Amino acid sequence: MRHTPEGPSEAIVLRAVLAAAGRARLRTRGESMLPAIAPGTVVTVEALPLPRVVPGDVVAAAVGARIIVHRVVATAPDVLLTAGDNLPLLDPVVGPDGYLGVVPEYRAAVPPRQPDLSALGPPPRDHQHDDGPGRTRLLVPGPVAGHRSTGLDVRQCERPERPGCLAGPVIGISPFGALPPETLDTVLRAAGGRDLTLLVGYSFGYPQAADGGRPLLPPDSADLHVRFGSPLDPPGLAATLDFAADRVRALRPTPPAVAPPAVARPAATTPPVAAPPVAAALAAAARTAAAALAAATPLTDTHGGCPR
Repeated sequence: MRHTPEGPSEAIVLRAVLAAAGRARLRTRGESMLPAIAPGTVVTVEALPLPRVVPGDVVAAAVGARIIVHRVVATAPDVLLTAGDNLPLLDPVVGPDGYLGVVPEYRAAVPPRQPDLSALGPPPRDHQHDDGPGRTRLLVPGPVAGHRSTGLDVRQCERPERPGCLAGPVIGISPFGALPPETLDTVLRAAGGRDLTLLVGYSFGYPQAADGGRPLLPPDSADLHVRFGSPLDPPGLAATLDFAADRVRALRPTPPAVAPPAVARPAATTPPVAAPPVAAALAAAARTAAAALAAATPLTDTHGGCPR
């Protein structure tokens, strides 16, 4: 949720007012803090030392050229992690230079995050597998050494875009995802027969969120964003890929390859073996003798007991 108007000069003015009067009023806009704060709400920002801010507080902070009013989800010495209640990504880390003040009337427990499974959409018929989970493609921005993704479909792609390699539901996995790590299992199970793409090791959102030279993608590059690690201590690409690969291997094993139908082959026949000449002559003689005997002996009707 942003303050209106916005800009670096507004942050300077707000900081000066807070230093002089201890509080200031702002009108917000945007839907990032729904349902807690509706667009157009006038909020009161109060001066409070940064070390006294705790998770659940709503704070005003300068992020680049914007003033945001978002909730604190985690703290560390001299820094805050914030996010809009209604946004899929965490904000860039807020330090002493960006922190402005607290909005006390909206202090509350950090709301639990659950994935909106409707973002997966209906499974297209041509991507649905009746015999089990769909296929899962893992995209990474560069080479990965020492990972545990053997046997999975892992591909390098510096800047994946829709359509193309991002067709179908896309899940982003990064330190800035708003969904906690355990929700990845929920998403993988719910995907069912859909084919999925997992973006592993990319940065999303604000330019300040880019880390370690990872490619920066727009937030809407993914339908859902799952957090692995922390922006305060981002994990390496191999560790992130291991996390994703282990969950995919456990919940969405690669469908077995369908073998082509077997082709029926005619049964082999053994060619007849010609009888030796002597054996053939003996057999012919036996047949001749049997015929002569039958001609000389009257047949008996076993039913009537009378000769024919």
